[in-house]
Amino acid sequence: VDSNFELYKRITDDRDFGEAIKDFLFDQYLRSHRQAEELIKRGESKTLEFKSTLRWNLREDRKDDQIPTYAVLKTIAAFLNTEGGDLLIGVGDDKSIVGIESDRFENEDKFMLHLSQVVRNGLGDRASTCIDPKTQIVQGKTVCAISCQRSPEPVFLRWKGMETGPEGDFYVRSGPGSVRRAPDSAKQYIQTRFPNVSKTSDK
Repeated sequence: VDSNFELYKRITDDRDFGEAIKDFLFDQYLRSHRQAEELIKRGESKTLEFKSTLRWNLREDRKDDQIPTYAVLKTIAAFLNTEGGDLLIGVGDDKSIVGIESDRFENEDKFMLHLSQVVRNGLGDRASTCIDPKTQIVQGKTVCAISCQRSPEPVFLRWKGMETGPEGDFYVRSGPGSVRRAPDSAKQYIQTRFPNVSKTSDK
């Protein structure tokens, strides 16, 4: 508490120091926003994918917590099971900026809370610790950038009965897409990729 108070006093008392802090924070703000724009310019790849929405079916213009949500979870799972990557929600395949506003949540906090819940429910608590979602403004719209780290354990996807196996679906990245591995193929991949993990599911 004392150190925070001392920092506050220095910022308020020392004009040059206060200006330096403001410049630093503004630079960080610009850098984070430019980062999303630079990712969008690069286009989709093995470590980068775009999704228009989290729960809204744009084609049918209705709430849909199955297909769009499964697509988001599938991508996150594939990143975690491979080498990590970035998922941008609110961006179309053609790089058009849709914005998470299209998901029609009351506010940004509601969107982030829902995202956190579906990740835990669909991929497990441990998987949720491997992602870092942040929102950024791009062309006047809000984009959710999810940074996914390589998981130390295999991640299986279960979502509203859409999975094909009892343990869930196992996805990995292959080029600019996410591929579901068949049980035998998944087992071999897990033995190679996660040699120290005895259980094939983290849930």
